[in-house]
Amino acid sequence: MDDQSASRRLVAGVRRAGSAARGRWGAWSWRWRAGVVAVAALLVAAPIVILSVSSDMREDGDAAAVVASYLEAVHRKDVDEALEFATPVGADNAVFLTADALDDAWSIEEVETAEIDGDRAAVRAVIATDDATVDTEFRLVRVEGGPWRLVQPFAEVSFAPSALGYVEVNGERVPYTSETTAERYLLFPGAYRFYTDVDGLMSTNHATIPILPGAFDRIDPDPGFVTADGLVGVEPTLGDDAEAAIAKALDALMDECASTSDEYTDVGCPFGSNSRIGELSGYEYMWDYKGMDWTVRKAPKIDVAPGPYGFVIETAEPGEVHVEGTGVEESFTQGEGFEPVGDRHVEATCEIRAEQLEAWLTEGGEFVVTPFSERTQRLGVGYVPAQRTETCL
Repeated sequence: MDDQSASRRLVAGVRRAGSAARGRWGAWSWRWRAGVVAVAALLVAAPIVILSVSSDMREDGDAAAVVASYLEAVHRKDVDEALEFATPVGADNAVFLTADALDDAWSIEEVETAEIDGDRAAVRAVIATDDATVDTEFRLVRVEGGPWRLVQPFAEVSFAPSALGYVEVNGERVPYTSETTAERYLLFPGAYRFYTDVDGLMSTNHATIPILPGAFDRIDPDPGFVTADGLVGVEPTLGDDAEAAIAKALDALMDECASTSDEYTDVGCPFGSNSRIGELSGYEYMWDYKGMDWTVRKAPKIDVAPGPYGFVIETAEPGEVHVEGTGVEESFTQGEGFEPVGDRHVEATCEIRAEQLEAWLTEGGEFVVTPFSERTQRLGVGYVPAQRTETCL
């Protein structure tokens, strides 16, 4: 049977079901009757998404046929047709309303008019994947017997901060930024996996689940990683190759830190000096360091543990960095102060420690190592003040 024939059969079926359901408004009606004036306002209020149906679905005014046609368009991944039914408000939260973010591994199990009361209707829909089902009631309104319009045809999800530097929907990734925390992303109905495994580096507790608008608490069985209000969390587990990949990312950070010619390394580096290199070289007073050459002699051995915002790096065995250059020795005389004596060669060997660092996985599938202090900029949460590491003791 081709898609067009299947479509006609489903629409015919839901129209028959809809005719049998008319008049049974019952307990659901109070949610609409309490807002008769608000119903008319729905058609013009900008924050509310209204779904308009195409002309061939308006002839008999069947609310269930509207829902069926919308679900079928999404299932075919016909985004152009689906967006003729539904136009999202805003752009930033619509990045996953694309064919690439859709999976057709789900089925439409049931579409049935639950209640009709004048210009208000509720249509019950059930969809399923191989392992789960979900149901919801789509709400529809119309003005003076005009075409049915679907209120809020999209599901909305948000993403909790994690050790992953991106959010993912069916393999489509966008970077996690400080603005992501407050974003509510729109999704078509359908089947979704939010985070996929990265070979050798990371696996998650996620599986493909069916989603309908406003029905996260009715997914059966409960997937355990999305809340009733659509907040998606993830608990990534490190793979066998992860620690070596993180150590490589730490090497890149250390190389960057060692590129300075100053006595201070950048804030967040795993090694550095608080102007004690002269003292370590045997001079009591030393200033104006220049031409400092930092050389990593031995990388630290590390352990990596899960954290709420990144994979926490712990020092199992300190590394070693050597620094040498020139400074100006000064002498101090009571009542006269400091006087320069001359340039002196200085050098010191310092530890490398990783306690202020964490690793996170980018949308490109690579680990990056950054200091805790960058977490606020990256995620918008978990403020940690920047600190300068002192390991030349």
